[in-house]
Parts: sequence; C-alpha cells; structure tokens
Amino acid sequence: MVWIEPQSDQHLRQSFEDFSAYAERYGAKAAGLRSIPPPWCPPYVAIGVELNVLRRDGKSAPLELSVSLDQWIDARRPICSDGLIVRSSGIDELIADRGRYLSIRVPRSSTASDVLKAADEIFAHARDRGEAKDIGLIVQAYIAAEGSGHLSNEVGVSPTRNQWQYELDRPVWAAPKGLNSKFATGPDPIRALATPLTVPHPTLRSVGKWLTETCAPRVHVEWVVAHKRLWLVQLDFEWSQLDSGIDPLDHMRSTRRRAPEIEAALVFEPYIVGNPTRWKKLRNLQDFDFDTASAAPRLYSATADRIDLELATDAYGLAREIEAITAGSAVIRMEIAEEGAANFNLPRTETVDGKQAVDWLAHQIGHYRDKVSSLGNVAFITHAFLPAHAGVWAYADPGQKIAFVDGLWGLPDGLQVLPHDTYQVDVKRQKIVSEKIRYKPRFLYETPSGEWKYVDVLKRKSRASTLPRSDVVEIGIRTARIAEKLGERAQIMWFSGIPSDYQVGRNLPWFRARETVDPAPRQGPKFRPITVSTAEDLTRLPSGNVTIRLDPDADLIRSEQFLDQVIAVAQARSLPVEILGSALSHTYYRLFQSGVVVNPPNYANYSRSRGKRIFGKLVRDKIPENIKGGGENVVEGRLAKSDLIDALFGKLFEEAFELRTATQLPGAVEEISDLFEILRAIAQAKGANWQDVEEAANRKRADRGGFVERRVLVETSFAQPGQKQAGLPEIRLHELDAPRSTGEGSVIFPFSALLEGKLPIETTLRNNRIALSARMSRNGLVVSLKIVDEDNSREEQLRLFE
Repeated sequence: MVWIEPQSDQHLRQSFEDFSAYAERYGAKAAGLRSIPPPWCPPYVAIGVELNVLRRDGKSAPLELSVSLDQWIDARRPICSDGLIVRSSGIDELIADRGRYLSIRVPRSSTASDVLKAADEIFAHARDRGEAKDIGLIVQAYIAAEGSGHLSNEVGVSPTRNQWQYELDRPVWAAPKGLNSKFATGPDPIRALATPLTVPHPTLRSVGKWLTETCAPRVHVEWVVAHKRLWLVQLDFEWSQLDSGIDPLDHMRSTRRRAPEIEAALVFEPYIVGNPTRWKKLRNLQDFDFDTASAAPRLYSATADRIDLELATDAYGLAREIEAITAGSAVIRMEIAEEGAANFNLPRTETVDGKQAVDWLAHQIGHYRDKVSSLGNVAFITHAFLPAHAGVWAYADPGQKIAFVDGLWGLPDGLQVLPHDTYQVDVKRQKIVSEKIRYKPRFLYETPSGEWKYVDVLKRKSRASTLPRSDVVEIGIRTARIAEKLGERAQIMWFSGIPSDYQVGRNLPWFRARETVDPAPRQGPKFRPITVSTAEDLTRLPSGNVTIRLDPDADLIRSEQFLDQVIAVAQARSLPVEILGSALSHTYYRLFQSGVVVNPPNYANYSRSRGKRIFGKLVRDKIPENIKGGGENVVEGRLAKSDLIDALFGKLFEEAFELRTATQLPGAVEEISDLFEILRAIAQAKGANWQDVEEAANRKRADRGGFVERRVLVETSFAQPGQKQAGLPEIRLHELDAPRSTGEGSVIFPFSALLEGKLPIETTLRNNRIALSARMSRNGLVVSLKIVDEDNSREEQLRLFE
C-alpha cells in the first residue's frame, strides 16, 4: 500500500473526477495542492486517510509510513529553515470549511514520530467536533511570511472569472481590493513567483491569469510572501458538482401551501379595508393603496370573549375553521383596546395549524382573563401564512421621483441581515433607473412546522434578480403613491409574488415602519471583520479594533435581546458594525439610532444624491428650470464670458452629430433648429447683427455657390496646353477621408472620418501590432488603442487615462 504521495507536477489540470478520486484517498486540501505548479508551492507530502482509520481503531502507524516520512523530511530539511506544518485534509473539506480543522507547526529538527504525534492531535480535534468523515494529512515546509492573504474569483466575490479580489492579512489587515486578470501576462509555471512587494498586486494578477486558464472551476487561494518570493500554500476549488444549494423559484413553488377557504369564516370575521374598527392593527391597512386593482390582505378578527365561548362549546369546530381560512398555516396576533394597555410585543404565534391555534388561544385567554376588565376588549387577528416568492422593503418620499426597493427571496425578515438586491424606480417614467443585483448565497425560509431557517442558494442562481422588473416597478410606484397619500415618507414591507389563488394580488403591502431613517449611513473606519452569529461570539471577540460583522443565527434575527447585546458591546468598545442587510430594516434603524457606526458594504446605493447624473455642459436658458419643474434637484452655474465662444463651438459639434444621426424628417428639423440657435448665439457673442450674417451668406452663395451639387475638390495643378477637363466621376467619401501623415510624426484625422468612426490606424512595434481607432459621439471624441500579438494569440485593450 502507498501511504504517502509527494508533490508532483503531473496533475495541474484536474477534472472533477480526478479531484474526487484523489480527495477520497488524501483529502480535498491535498487534491487542491496538486493543481499548483511545484515551484509556486512549498514542498509537501500527502498522507492517506488510512492513517486516520488505523488510529481511530487504536492501531499503530505502519513502519513503512514512518520510514518513508523520515526519508522525505531528511531530504528536505536543508530547505525547511522555518520547520514544518502538519495540516488536516478532510475528504469533504470545501471552501466554506476553511479553518474548520486543526494545523500544527513542528520544528525543523522533527522526525516522523513528531509528525505522527501532531497527526493524533488533529484527529482528536476532529472527533471532538463530531466529524465523521475520514481525514488525510499534509506535511509541508512552513514559510515564515512577511506578507500573507487570500486571492479569489469565487462566485460570491466576482460575477466574472477574470475579476478577482485579494485581501491582506499580514503585515497588517487591509480591506479587499479588486484586480482584473484578463489582459495580464501569465507566469511561467516552471519558475518561482518572484515579487519585490509585500503586497504583490502585479504578481497576483498574473497568477489569476494562469488560474483562470488552467482551473476548470473558480478558486480560492491562500498566499504568503517571503524573501521576495510569492508562495501559494492552499488552493480550494468551487466545484459546481458539489453545490448543495437550491433554486429559489423551484423551492418556493414546491413548498406552496393550499389556498385558504375564504367562505369558511364563522367565528372569525373578515375585515374589509375602510370599515370602522376598534383594532389599530386593522385600521393600519387604510394607510395603503388597496382598491379593486390591488386586493387587500385577508385578515380575520374575533374578540376573546367570542373565542372563549366557542372553546367551551365547540373547540374542534373552531380548529377546523382556523384550518380552513388559513389553509392550515395560521399566524395569530393580539390587540388590547383598554386605556393604558400596552400593545407592543404582545404574544403572537409562529405558523401553526388549527389544533395548535386553539391551544394557543386557550392559553392566552387564561393568561389575560384577570388582566383586562373585559375579554371583549381583547382581539385575536389571524391570517394565512403567505407563500410569497420574495420579501421586500420599499421607501419613498412625497414629491420625489425616485423610490427605493430592496428585495430578497423568502421571508422579509431575511432582509435585515442578508445580502439582497437594490433597485431605484423613476415613478414618473415608470421604469427602473438603477439596480444592484448582488450575490445572495442564502435566504430565510419558514418551514411548515413554523421553524425559521436559512436555505442555501445554488451558486449559478445566486446572482439572478430576486424580483421580475414588472414587480419592481409596481412596488416602487405604489410605495410612492402611498407616500403622496400620507403626505410623509413611506417605508413599507411587502410580500411579492403571491400565488393568484390567494386572491390578494401579486404584490401586497403588509407593514408600514414608523421608525424611518434617511438611508444614508455614516461610514466609519474599517477594521478586520469578525463574524458574530450568537451571544457567545460576542464574548470571543479579539482585543483591539475589529468590525462586528453581524450575521445572526436564523432564530436570533428578531431577537431584541441579542441586538441589545451587540449594541452594548459596540458602544462599550467603540466598534463599527457591518451588516449586509437592508438600510431600510429594523436592525439597521436600531444600530443607527444607538449611535453605533454602521458600515453596510452597499451603502452607496442609498446616497442622498439619488439618481444623480453628471452633465457639465452649456444648455439652453430654460433647461434647468424645466428639470426643477419635474421634481429633480439641479446644481447649475453661469459660464464665464471669456469661455462662451469655445463652449458654443463645442455645442456646434454636439448638435451636428445629433443631426448626423437623425433618421426621420421631424427629428432632422429639430436638430437643424438647434444648430440655428447656436449660430445666432455665436453671432451675438461676436457682436454681429444676424441680418448682416444672412446678407453675407447670400453674397457668398451668389459668388461661390452652395453645397447642392456635391462637388469634391480632389487636387489642383497647372493645365497642359490642349488638355481637356475631365468629367465629374462619382467619388465615395472613404476615398477622401483617410488619415494623412504630416511628415512630422503626426497624423491628421479628417472630421468626416471621425463621424463615420473609420479610423483604423495600424503599425508594428516590437512584434506587436498596434491598432488605433477613433470616432465622434455626441459627447466628444472616443479613442481606443489595442495591442495584438503578431500571431493574433493575444489582444489587449488598453485603458487610457486611468
């Protein structure tokens, strides 16, 4: 039996089948190292999972393993000046499991016996964690790093394979930075990765190029820098074959409940929006925009005395009624209508069936019977759990043209802490004007038993838009309409994508937040983020400056006690808190109001400058006022007189281009009128009378003609005696507008060539072909430069002026 396998360069390009077969024998970490060229990776040897099996059964390591391991260590001792590191390599150890197992350093003088002692400690640590899978090992030369970090193009990091992100751990932590490997020069896999920099941005870009072209899946790499050399010490694959997530749409369809039976209500009375009612929770529905086009939610109410009577006479029938009107998935809330009674945080159910609902009702009536003057002043309000496709928070100010919409699959409460999509809707033009579709690895889901849990999303679906565009526009417009109706800002929670057989419309406004805050977060310092999911995590925060990355367990999302603990620690230590959830959520509001510095990574989407566009150009006199009349803010100024002529000539180019692209007569007439107005302004700026301009034009036309006959001057010379003048041949513009050299190292670009976008200029420099192109647009001259290898194997689009 072969117990160990040394480093080799025979398996750089692995298929999933190759990877899986090797991981079953030596673990996934060892399988990843096989794809790193040996000159880039510290020397290592992989030990098979059989050792873990033997030690678990109380058996000794075989002699041949010890002998082989000693031989390998002795041969590499001269280059292991910093000792060795014994690392775990679990069979199913994937990217998400980084740091899950133990790694142990041993000194340079170590022998196989020392390594095997470390192995036993690693195996024991895994057993204590309840790990059932077998574990292989890696024994590797340890590199004392001067700099270290991570490099990744995982789906969660980048929408494309060529976009990478790297993070620095040492010498000091630094926030992630991006790089693009598309046009980088790939490194030589048979040479070491040299770098003069502790933060090796150029070398990482080159490595990213090689990994993109060599590895089938996306990857995550751990790297270190020592003695002006970059080492790759771990490579984890993001295999799609191992993706255990679900398709959100398929999941929501497969977990649909049956539709409720509306006509089954007997004890509980359906509420019709607009009808008088004692109960505030029902009156709140009047804030919304329900009409015949947008159905109201199906809410049912009954007083506690009516329920008490029914429990005494026909509890079974009451359970059947609740089961029918809520389709077996009831949510019940309470309200008390008595002077001085508190209605905040009254008991409520999770999702319950009819029998559970009856038991809960009986318990609450027993509890409150002696606490209120009359059970008739207590209401129970119930509704069916809504199997919506997505939860939404939307925000609009009255009089503003932009509404904000945040959406995520599943329960709206997931928006408090999870990555989500953000949209901006122009409610006047009824269109989406901005959207940020993020990586969304999971969402919050309520199981039929009422338990809340996170559901992982298939990576190939994780960057899909949460909401159809029609739903985004509808929710944005309706939120703005509600804000206008209320005469104040509206911050509303919606259910979106409700099945039609629930008869409440596709998009349903459900709750209006009174605790609104202008979503323009205060940005604070960025420190190394430490994830906090439980109260215990707060007690384990390292000393010094860190960022609390708030990622609560599913059952803590609505826990005010847990949020209070987070706020208390953040305040006491002056630590910023990072949340990936919506800035329209309750969690963000609480943090903001407490004075804690909140760092939502996507804060720019809630800028005060909503829908901002940059123009920076001379416009007609009434344009700014017309824009203000449309509800937008305007920043304007007055051009210096000395610059007016140049600005007007710039406008001539702009409007001439617009006229050039006009295809219909009415549009052409409009553009000609713009040119006419600019010429009049130029005449005025020059002090010329427009009548004098017209007279001069007429004289020139009589003397020199106009441009009606399409005559082209090609060249001139002195005529020979008796030479006849040639006719007028048809000439194409491209025969005239080619760039012409001045003979002084410069080139003239005719204006007509710029308008046509026909400026291919090519030359050869150092075996590379350089291609320059240029064209006119309404905003100015667009120039691009490409370098192409002589054999056309590589093309690089240069980024000019960046």
